[in-house]
Amino acid sequence: MRNFKNIIAIFVIISAAFFMSPAFAWAQSPASAPASADKPVSSDLQALIKQLQDQIKALQKQVVDLQTKLDVSQKETAVVKEEAKATREEVRATKEEVKTAREEVQAIREELKLTKFLRRGESGEEVKKLQEFLAQRPDLYPEGLVTGIFGPRTEAAVRKLQEKYGFESVGFIGPKTLSKINELLNQGAGVSGVIPPGLLQAPGIEKKVPAVSSETGLATSTTVKPVSVPVEAAVAAVTATTTAATSTTASVTAAPTPVPEASAVSVSSSPTSAASVTTTITSSSVSTATTTATSSPAFSVYDVRASGTSHNTTTIYWLTSVPADDKVEYGPTLSYVYSRVGTSTSLVASHAVTLLDLAGSTTYHYRVTSKDASGNSISSSDYTFTTTAPMVPPVISNVQATVTENSATITWTTDKAANSQVDYGVYSYYGYSTSYSPLVTSHSVTIPGLPAGTIYNYRVVSQDVPGNGNASQNYTFTTASPQLAPLSSALISHWKFDGNGNNEVSGAPAAQIVGNAVFNSSGGKFGGYAYIPTGSDSVKIPYNSMYDLPNDFSIEFWFRQRANRSFFQDLVYKGLPMNNYNFRVFRQLWNEYNFGPIIAGSTAAGTGYWHQASNSNQLAHGEWHHVVYTRNTSVAAYYLDGAVVHTNILSSEYTGPAKTPAVDIIIGDSAVDTDIDNLKIYNRVMTSGEVQSNMQQAGAVKSVDTQLADIASAISRISEAVKKLLDKR
Repeated sequence: MRNFKNIIAIFVIISAAFFMSPAFAWAQSPASAPASADKPVSSDLQALIKQLQDQIKALQKQVVDLQTKLDVSQKETAVVKEEAKATREEVRATKEEVKTAREEVQAIREELKLTKFLRRGESGEEVKKLQEFLAQRPDLYPEGLVTGIFGPRTEAAVRKLQEKYGFESVGFIGPKTLSKINELLNQGAGVSGVIPPGLLQAPGIEKKVPAVSSETGLATSTTVKPVSVPVEAAVAAVTATTTAATSTTASVTAAPTPVPEASAVSVSSSPTSAASVTTTITSSSVSTATTTATSSPAFSVYDVRASGTSHNTTTIYWLTSVPADDKVEYGPTLSYVYSRVGTSTSLVASHAVTLLDLAGSTTYHYRVTSKDASGNSISSSDYTFTTTAPMVPPVISNVQATVTENSATITWTTDKAANSQVDYGVYSYYGYSTSYSPLVTSHSVTIPGLPAGTIYNYRVVSQDVPGNGNASQNYTFTTASPQLAPLSSALISHWKFDGNGNNEVSGAPAAQIVGNAVFNSSGGKFGGYAYIPTGSDSVKIPYNSMYDLPNDFSIEFWFRQRANRSFFQDLVYKGLPMNNYNFRVFRQLWNEYNFGPIIAGSTAAGTGYWHQASNSNQLAHGEWHHVVYTRNTSVAAYYLDGAVVHTNILSSEYTGPAKTPAVDIIIGDSAVDTDIDNLKIYNRVMTSGEVQSNMQQAGAVKSVDTQLADIASAISRISEAVKKLLDKR
């Protein structure tokens, strides 16, 4: 309670001193004229005001501190509860995300239809799937045969498919074709989950080796002509012995793959009671391989290659004649100091293993190893790949800015060819960017349509061919101030609202009351002000051609919003909706009541498009704010409290003059419980320096009665705060 007693004691002393002071008595006396900036004020009075202001600040701080201490425990408890609740929600959300991820992975696995690279001579279920897919497209595969054997007709169909989708017509299923077929399958059976009849049914072509296939176009006979059959079946046939006494001679030529195309298997038998079988296998394209197979069907590895090699990664692909696992051994020498196994959870015939964290600009040796279900292992011979150069972004240097009144040219250099971009804006988060240009080492970008005398932040960005980008540090430039006549000579109207609507510029129209609006003689930013009580009240300036402002002009005023307000709050405008405004300055509050952006703009005369120069800002009510909207035919700017908040470089549809409807100027329409003061209209653009100067001068000439009114208001607020704190205790 001691702190509360101290506050009350200080409050009583300040209140007594304030209300008993000659200055306060003089300010409240109706017989005395209010002091203004034009009359000197005694140093004692100014010292008293300064002392009271300092003491009020100290009291306000103590009130805030006490309020914080009183509420901190309750707030901390609430925060802990909220954090616990948030943690529970995060755990639940994480569980749901994990569940969803698992379901997505499972769905992706189920949708994949083909898993192998296929080519002529292969057979099995994967070939059946391929043929069933092709059979549904008569334009590609009119025969529609599902034999399980990849023969010439299947090859022709694959070539047509590749031509249709712009691939190289090679006739076998590689990575691109495999991906495209899976994509098409996912659009049909892959998505629905319904497998067309016969897709996985054995056609009976593999029940016996000498069977005749419509795919090959051959028929069974006593003397069998060379036919294409799976190499597994051919090997099984030639390893068998025959006891049939026959004069039949059979010659079987193996398919080009999975044993490479130059390989062949020939079988011959002589007409004896116990025929002898000789087998010859030749190869000119199979890489030298080491195998530990002792008793298994033909097991080979082929089509070993590296693809997609970058500066730090590559993917090794290969095929095996039977399903097997996958492993890659690699290193900068033949010792293969590193190894990586595949991620597949089952044995496959089409293998892909990605190597990561490689060194740039380095040649690597590698070999692949696969092991089948029987434990037979086979390794390829040695291969090599070379990584590309490391991704090094361009080095940016010598950043310079050359400015004019309304443009800036930014130059810089890079150590290698790269494109050019400039990010810029009145704040360090920029907001504007130029487009990228061709690759160069000496860069130059010009930014047009900037307001004169304005400070801009900027940085330069360059990116090379591989996509390595770099950005400079933040820099600033200030556009040149124009050689203009004094701003006072460009002033065409000035309304002070000091108890009347008089225009301070001789011969210019005066402002008029609409409804219950009021011209107060004191209490404003400079003295008097216009007060707008309700949405039915406003102030108007009768139409005069001098306010038709098509080219360069500026609107300057002060406003104070007293009450909470939602939706539109027009402050000053000349024009009519829709898009028929010479100028308009308003607030769009979006149900945020006392917070919301100032929006300022005009309508282009040529196209009727509305442009705006605005930005989100937070303006609490009960305070005076300085607003300037200024534009010429190429750029517009909006200033709040002396600082440029937003600029708008007018694009082609907005350039040129603004519309000039012959209507009144309206002040405070729908601006409920709002004050307007010191409205000025100029017939030229205001520079940033002029805006700041007007803002600063306003603070210097604040009247004594306004200062005293502010002190009285502050004391009243402190009194209410102390009362609330005591009630809580």
